[in-house]
Amino acid sequence: GLGDVYKRQRFYVEAKRVYSPNGFTAVQGRIRLTVGTYHKDFKYGDRIRFSARLDRPENFANPGAFDYVRYLAYQGIFVSCFVPDDGGIILINRSNGNRFIEMAEAYRDSIRAGIEDNTTGSSRYVLKALILGEKTSLPESIRERFRKLGLSHLLAISGLHVGIVSVLSFFLFSWAMKLYPRIFLYVDSFRLAVFLSLFPMLFYC
Repeated sequence: GLGDVYKRQRFYVEAKRVYSPNGFTAVQGRIRLTVGTYHKDFKYGDRIRFSARLDRPENFANPGAFDYVRYLAYQGIFVSCFVPDDGGIILINRSNGNRFIEMAEAYRDSIRAGIEDNTTGSSRYVLKALILGEKTSLPESIRERFRKLGLSHLLAISGLHVGIVSVLSFFLFSWAMKLYPRIFLYVDSFRLAVFLSLFPMLFYC
């Protein structure tokens, strides 16, 4: 939320132009931007401008280590940069992204606002991590508890969360169709419930 302070927030920026002493150059690709201290309310679709040194990602020299450079390349990321705080990030305008994703992000913002308005203490941070995947504000003491219990994977949005949404959606649609038994005369209720549950799952993804 606006006014909250986060440490080491990471953004993935779709690059349009890069400025150098020779002037502006049109570019394509994504930049992984890490901000040391972040408290502004940037959202998906915001057009921003910032000054930073671009560096190419490098792998560790250990034999057989994870190919981090290749991993980023598959995401269209070939350079990264760091700024100490968001004071030098200038918001140019908003709503420059995909309309469907912007709608999903607006719904995500409403969920975040609901959590912040109706919860207090550590439960607020845990719910935001479990439901929205936002772990930046999670206190280290709570992270350590999850690690000791072997439940750290719950704090990362994964196939488990998608599966939960799919199962809940399936049972919800199955229950709703039982309210209209005539529908069983025309369609296979199981297949229809499976088909309808795809839409909440895709929206969640």
